[in-house]
Amino acid sequence: MAEAKGSLDYWRKLFNSATSDIFELINKAILVAAEDFPNEFKDRRDMIVEKLYTCHLFLNNGDAESLKEVKKNSNTNNLEENDQIVKNSNTDNLEENDQIVGEVMRIKEVILSNNQLHESESYSILYESLRALQQMQLSVDVLDITKIGQTVSAMRKHNSRKIRKLVRCLIQSWRVLVDEWVNSAATFTNKTTTNFELGSSSKQTSEQKPISHSSAGVKRKQFD
Repeated sequence: MAEAKGSLDYWRKLFNSATSDIFELINKAILVAAEDFPNEFKDRRDMIVEKLYTCHLFLNNGDAESLKEVKKNSNTNNLEENDQIVKNSNTDNLEENDQIVGEVMRIKEVILSNNQLHESESYSILYESLRALQQMQLSVDVLDITKIGQTVSAMRKHNSRKIRKLVRCLIQSWRVLVDEWVNSAATFTNKTTTNFELGSSSKQTSEQKPISHSSAGVKRKQFD
């Protein structure tokens, strides 16, 4: 009985009967397939590349179970890589937030040490400090931690018109930021309540905990 074409022994005998070594056969087979069957070769080349990297892992002539194991390991590795990327991203975000808080606190100290002075040099330092704050993308958390809003609000009646104008711009932009944050929290609260009423899980993480009216008022109070 002739051996089935799916058997490796069948192909071993076929290759052994050729005058060229097997690697020369592979090379020429690829060239012939690309030239004589370009469309089909294009469709199958990804499969060919995958076979080059995974065929040594297959047992029993490349059975389905071995293929499943290879794909399972690949998916596991991808998940681990994704988890590591998320962890690194969170760490980077925390470090960046700490740096922003540190810079805001430094600017705050500069403002406090120059706000009571009336020399033109102090006015210039204050203006540049406020401009630096204006160019920074501050979050509500940073505003809350640093209390920079209170420090800037105290300068609304400053002798310099330029400084007063810049102070108003900063306070207005921060109020908008806080209001958007409060509205977003209120929207989340409404969705959470609706989900609970519909029978969905009402469990919340500390990050998801809806903001209360009192804490929202505390954050707004910086700018009064």
